[in-house]
Amino acid sequence: MVKSVNTNKVEMDKKAAIAVVFENPEFGKIRTLTDENGEPLFCAKDLCDILGYKKSRNAVNQLVNHLDALKQGVKVSGSLRKDGSRTVRTQQMIFVNESGFYALVLGSKLSTAVKFKNWVTADVLPQIRKTGGYIPVQPGESDEETIRHAEEILRATLKEKENLLKKQRLQIEQQKKLIGEQDTEIRRLNDVVDEQVVRIAKSGDNIIQLENQVGNLLPKALYSDNVLDSVSCFTTTQIAKELGITAQELNRSLCALHIQYYQSGQYLLYADYAHMVTVSANRYHCSA
Repeated sequence: MVKSVNTNKVEMDKKAAIAVVFENPEFGKIRTLTDENGEPLFCAKDLCDILGYKKSRNAVNQLVNHLDALKQGVKVSGSLRKDGSRTVRTQQMIFVNESGFYALVLGSKLSTAVKFKNWVTADVLPQIRKTGGYIPVQPGESDEETIRHAEEILRATLKEKENLLKKQRLQIEQQKKLIGEQDTEIRRLNDVVDEQVVRIAKSGDNIIQLENQVGNLLPKALYSDNVLDSVSCFTTTQIAKELGITAQELNRSLCALHIQYYQSGQYLLYADYAHMVTVSANRYHCSA
């Protein structure tokens, strides 16, 4: 619920200002100002006349929150002087901010209220935000002094914007530098990951090779466990079968290696191997 405001107690800015007038052939004129923060202010009487309120003071009291209204001194043209120029006087007017503007629009019973709102939001507000500035005018200040004051404010505003742009450019450069450093670190980490992947792949190949070697060595290990470490006797046929060859091939290989020799119808071991194996009726007994 909107809290009503007594316009007699509305906060008043003691400095006079020059209003900027926006005009539309259908709706008429609106006097506008901007506050110290560059936010738009609208003359409440102009709004109420356009939106069909007979008494602007009552409309503001009933519809606008007291925080959204401001009594402001505005320089207006006075009587005509003998030299043809007009006197300038300060007139106190009630202005409402953007929130107050919407409150008056929503409370209007005119069918043109929405169209008026669209014109203000599409044309007036963007123009105020683009070119508007708060230019206070001291009582008794001449037009030349006002213009000079406005130029000073404009230069100060441009200087402030220039400093802001420099600061923003510096921040952008710092961000670019940070992004560059992050990209470098990401590439380094990617290289580390690639190296790890290669190592893992090589480890996998080594594991496969070891598995193959185990597969090749397993029969020999079994042979060692079952035959060479056995305390029993084995025929040449049994040993040859474990090696996957015939008994004749085994005997020929042992002779070729000068482990045994054939004499008087039997195989005998050479002296270097006689202490390792006992041969009996073509059986071999491995010594412990």
